Amino acid sequence: MKKALLVLVVFSLLSFGAVVHAETIIKPETMVVAAWVPNWTKEVGINTAKDHITFFNELSPFGYEINYKGKIKDGLAKDKKYWQALFAVAKKNNVKIIPTILWTSSEGMEKFLGNIFSRESQIRDIVSLVEKNNYAGIDIDYEGKDVSLKNNFSDFIKSLAISLHVREKVLSCTIEARAQDDIPGGWDSKKAMSWANDLSVLNKYCDQIRVMTYDEQSQAIGKTWLASSTSPYYAPNASKEWVERVITYMTRYISPNKFMLGIPTYGWQYTLTPEGNDVRYKFYKSMSYTNAVLLNATRDKSGELGYTYLNSKAKNIFVSLPDAVTIQQGFDIARKYSLRGVAIFKIDGKEDLRMWGVH
Repeated sequence: MKKALLVLVVFSLLSFGAVVHAETIIKPETMVVAAWVPNWTKEVGINTAKDHITFFNELSPFGYEINYKGKIKDGLAKDKKYWQALFAVAKKNNVKIIPTILWTSSEGMEKFLGNIFSRESQIRDIVSLVEKNNYAGIDIDYEGKDVSLKNNFSDFIKSLAISLHVREKVLSCTIEARAQDDIPGGWDSKKAMSWANDLSVLNKYCDQIRVMTYDEQSQAIGKTWLASSTSPYYAPNASKEWVERVITYMTRYISPNKFMLGIPTYGWQYTLTPEGNDVRYKFYKSMSYTNAVLLNATRDKSGELGYTYLNSKAKNIFVSLPDAVTIQQGFDIARKYSLRGVAIFKIDGKEDLRMWGVH
């Protein structure tokens, strides 16, 4: 056991090379560094963010949602001592608190955003939430929109922006990534969720746009696909090639000084099933860095770590996992394209601890 642990430690140190020791926190001065802090980890993730507060410029507590009535559901429990401790430390260090509101019901969005009265009612609720809690602003993360909602969502963002800006509050917009104008052939209106975002409108009204440049396979391909069985297993969460292609395309519509590059701290697992001369990849579940077994991992061309294992049902599983190396890669890409900054998903206490030396 001790020998295995020693090998793992040596692997971790060698695989990152020049990154500063984890205890040395360097706050980038030329970029905005934001991160989502999910409510489901409670003290663990929240305390991790608090202990490394000087690394950030903005934090987005992740717990508010829109319910089936189109109203804000408060799953944050912001009055808990651990949240209040984070908010106090953030205020002391001039770190903005910009909570996220998540909505993933396409049907709900169609019902409520398509009606001007319910849309304006929701906007009033959001503004009230921001003012009541003295948040710096709000982050809108309405995912999975049907393409037919494009104009309704634009109208919502316009009206919300006006209501927030008159109060000197920030509107952050989190959206899916895409790398082309046209919807890929064979994609239905729900799968083509990124095309429900009018990038020019968002650029005009949002103060910053956090682009989810992760979950590459589901956004660019889908939940399952075939690949040659003779090729190395490859299914990165955020390859450098794809991320740069997204940036190159989306900055035609989004100003770099508003573009926040999404960077993942987690990876994905895929089942591998032979089909003739090919192998079928299928999403299995996510993988946190601290839960990974990296002794046999190798770094592929995306920069991520990959390895395979057999699960309890004797299924062959492939893991592709970001770590501090790929987080540093994301920072470097953001600088290369002179972007506003980076938005890290997520801080939950299960990330690669060496990331605190990224700069």
